[in-house]
Amino acid sequence: MNLRDILVFLLSFFCALANSSLMSAEMSRDSKVDSKYDYDPTLRLSESLIPANYNSLDPPPTDRVEFSVVLMNVRDIEEMKQEVTLEMNFRIYWEDTRLKNLTGGEDFIVINPESFEKRLWRPDVFIDHAKEVKQPVLLTKPVSMRLFSDGGIRYSARISVTLACQMNFKFYPADTQHCKVDLKSYAYPNTILTLGWHQGISTTVASDLRLSNYYLTVKNTGEFLTTSTSGIYSGIRFTVKLRRDMSYHVVQTYLPSSMFILVTFMTFVMPQDSGAVAIAMTTLLTMTAMFAAVRQNTPNVSYAKAIDIWMVVCMLFVFYALGQHMITMRLRHMKIELIQQDMEDAQKQPTFTTNESNDTPVNDDPNVLGVAYRGIHNKDSFPMQTINIPTDEQHRNDDVSRRYSKEPTYPPPPIPMEDSISAKIKEYKALGNKIRRISSILTPISFIFFNVIYWTWLLGSREY
Repeated sequence: MNLRDILVFLLSFFCALANSSLMSAEMSRDSKVDSKYDYDPTLRLSESLIPANYNSLDPPPTDRVEFSVVLMNVRDIEEMKQEVTLEMNFRIYWEDTRLKNLTGGEDFIVINPESFEKRLWRPDVFIDHAKEVKQPVLLTKPVSMRLFSDGGIRYSARISVTLACQMNFKFYPADTQHCKVDLKSYAYPNTILTLGWHQGISTTVASDLRLSNYYLTVKNTGEFLTTSTSGIYSGIRFTVKLRRDMSYHVVQTYLPSSMFILVTFMTFVMPQDSGAVAIAMTTLLTMTAMFAAVRQNTPNVSYAKAIDIWMVVCMLFVFYALGQHMITMRLRHMKIELIQQDMEDAQKQPTFTTNESNDTPVNDDPNVLGVAYRGIHNKDSFPMQTINIPTDEQHRNDDVSRRYSKEPTYPPPPIPMEDSISAKIKEYKALGNKIRRISSILTPISFIFFNVIYWTWLLGSREY
């Protein structure tokens, strides 16, 4: 045996050994692939899962589609736009008996929704009044699809829905908003497809979901039918109830404005001078600025809200206090004006010419006798008056007789100037004190009465 034969033998041996190793590796790889297919039948059955006579456009024999919803988060509440954004886990259940016994003995298999998007029938469900539907994506869309051995299918997805919500701000900030979420079938009438809740459970809220400005609850309002010109369609609805937390508005609006009203009432017991008017004016301006800031953060609607009523009434109380102080100060100045007017009237009264000896008024007519009656000059007596008595010669004269035939008129006894001024001062002073006394009692009682009516109406009329 020569060297050539030995080399051929060794080469054949190593070739056979290498071939054996390759076959072992191939068998091992095939074994691993089979085990992978056994673990995930999706890859193995992707081509042979759907029967040849299956039509994805035909609905299954069963006409029931069920839903379950888990509300994960309320991402945004746009009061100005009347929109709410909800983040939810949607699960849709239906049964397609044409897909029975395709799970290879497993209870269910997980299939790729994108691969079977056009191969399987799926219900044409949409969310009514939805403005936008998004899915958060990291690497792939958060969706899953399970096929059960009895032909049942479960489709699950995480979605973010922005939908219109008709809001009523009449009782703001004690309002409660009801946002309705309607799920409907678009093409199939209720004779072909009916919608319902899975196992009687409609919508649940995530246990860790908390909102800073609202108390959140979800209410199931059941199934309903929608009638249109093309037929009657099935639908289901759940309502997201958002009850506003009033603590912020109580601290920022109601308590400060009530304290300003209290300060205004305290000016009723202050001296009636310019200081009380300045306090009332400052309070009015401060409340105006505060309420202007509050209105910037409230929804702009065409009707009056509860907080608008509160603001208007508070400003009316402050304005009334300011008007009361102005009236009282005006009465005070009127007393001074009346004193000056009385002094001017006293200077304009007519005077009589008197004798230097006995202060008797002198009549220059020689044909008239002057008889003077002098009284005692004291506080209660009248000043001396002169009565003109005609003589016989005047009686003989007809003209003179007619002239003196009329009864003489005497001016009323004048009231002393000090008494007149004092009476008017007391009159206006009593009027001012009466206004202040009535205002100091009636105004606080009116404000308390308004609070009782306001809070009873606000908290009792809107499910708060």
